[in-house]
Amino acid sequence: MVINNIELKAPFPYFGGKSQIADDVWRIFGHVKRYIEPFFGSGAMLWKRPDWKEGADEIVNDASCHIANVWRAIKYAPDKVADECDFPTNHAELIARKKAIMDAEEGLAEKIMTDVDYYDARLAGFFVWCMSNNIDCNIINKSKKRPQLLGLKGIMTVKDNKIFDWINALSVRLQSVQVTCGDWSCPLGGGDGKQIMELAPYS
Repeated sequence: MVINNIELKAPFPYFGGKSQIADDVWRIFGHVKRYIEPFFGSGAMLWKRPDWKEGADEIVNDASCHIANVWRAIKYAPDKVADECDFPTNHAELIARKKAIMDAEEGLAEKIMTDVDYYDARLAGFFVWCMSNNIDCNIINKSKKRPQLLGLKGIMTVKDNKIFDWINALSVRLQSVQVTCGDWSCPLGGGDGKQIMELAPYS
């Protein structure tokens, strides 16, 4: 999908993404009244939805509070996220930003899971930038290994103000999408998912 001349895709590399099979899956799905993605990750399925119309009934979920935070922050504060992403490759900065992400994880998880409107745009920008600069693209785990620089992936592939254009195009697409965080069963009605389903009733 293209919005404002920007092809929609995640602004960071992500292991296990569904981009290569998304078109085939949508051909099988056909038109759906409500789209629920329990394992959102980099969002490849959403970006490639062929029948999307503004205001579509869509819920996306990920167990990682960092992933959920990135997409909420991009939805509500794209320029703030882009501003944190607009930073040159720097090894010392990579170490510092990864530490900030890890240190914030426990508090972030609680806020993201208990408040459907909460996000932290600064941490979201840190996450996108680190994932695009980290050689193993693995910011989500609690590895104590020193992160190694990679660069030229994800958000680091664009120059000038195109970072802001990219993030803002994603924000436009996410405006009617509800972003949740928790076990995969939540958006399907399990656990706290009952409350989520009530927030967006099927029609």
